[in-house]
Amino acid sequence: MTHAKTPRRRARGKPAIANRQSQIANPLRVLLLNNIGEGNWGGIEKWMLLLADHLRARGHTVAAAAKPGSRWLDACREHDLPATELLMQGDFHPAGLRALHRLYREHDIDLVLLKAHQCIRMAWAAGTFSLRRRPAILCRLGDAIMKRGFRARLTYRHLCDRYVTPSEHCRAELLRYGYFDASRIRAIPNGIHPPPDDPTARGRIRTELSLGDDPTLIVTSRHHPMKGHTHLLDAVALLRKHFPRLRLIVAGDGIERPTLEQQARDLGLADAVRFVGHRDDIPALLHAADIFVLPSLREGMPNTALEAMAAGLPAVASAVDGVPEVVADGETGLLVSPGDPQMLHDLIGRLLAERDFAAALGTAGRQRVLDRFTTAQMLADTEAWCLATRDSRRKGE
Repeated sequence: MTHAKTPRRRARGKPAIANRQSQIANPLRVLLLNNIGEGNWGGIEKWMLLLADHLRARGHTVAAAAKPGSRWLDACREHDLPATELLMQGDFHPAGLRALHRLYREHDIDLVLLKAHQCIRMAWAAGTFSLRRRPAILCRLGDAIMKRGFRARLTYRHLCDRYVTPSEHCRAELLRYGYFDASRIRAIPNGIHPPPDDPTARGRIRTELSLGDDPTLIVTSRHHPMKGHTHLLDAVALLRKHFPRLRLIVAGDGIERPTLEQQARDLGLADAVRFVGHRDDIPALLHAADIFVLPSLREGMPNTALEAMAAGLPAVASAVDGVPEVVADGETGLLVSPGDPQMLHDLIGRLLAERDFAAALGTAGRQRVLDRFTTAQMLADTEAWCLATRDSRRKGE
């Protein structure tokens, strides 16, 4: 296998990526670097693609690098992004760094937007091949879990220019590590654009999944231990004693799926739980449900909760990290202690029993999203931070 499949080399003096009519004087030339593998997918990947579409519409140019065979690679190409397959076999693998450096030259990159510490080290090292000033590096940190030690301190303090986080809680937690100057990290809340109403969605999806008129919960997170699915399944087993027709839709995919499917069988929930995998019609799935559940043990700023609230669903969510910035306890949903199946049982059971209260929470949640968490504001703030990061690097700050 070759180390990179790059687009046809551009003619000297011509832009590598055709950009639209620029709306700013000095547009960005961005590379999205993401080392997520195979079928994995999450909120940061959605965020990157949304930002890429916005930046191109504003006249910036955007390319991407991805692991071969990854869903991220496929998604970039579906969005008409110039996407290069890049082997990421280690932080400083010579062939991988040479291929990344070629991408920098091919597209005249001045900003690398990335996730994860490995990508920071790769992006920095590839920039050292050139006598020119290396591209600025901006890292999206979605949670506050970080390694400690010399390598982590070196990476986060010295190899990356600036950071963006999805919540003020996440920013405050990261600052406690001592790796970051406060001026280099900014919290920009996630935002969404509520999809248009689809009056047929509820009936269509319920028919597809054979839900009938049974009360239905939904969770829409990737299958990872930190997402807390196992605690939700335990809670559903308890709830079925009082609500025997209760159903659960589990949307998403990931490393934990086989384990979770086995747990559902062991709990006698094989007929109650629908594992539907990765779906591109999440808004329709949400309309088919009655209550949204976010049982995460850690969470930056949950797009999944915003999507559910925009659909008018009441939320039962873990009171962790940035979640309380989205779900106002008792106003737009109910907050639970993380990893507590009994508390999940109690609060979900309350919403199942008190339908008027649940409906009021759902209505208030939708309005909160419209008032505070719009896509337009998030994208405008992020674009401004990207420009400031690039310009700061050029000035040598």
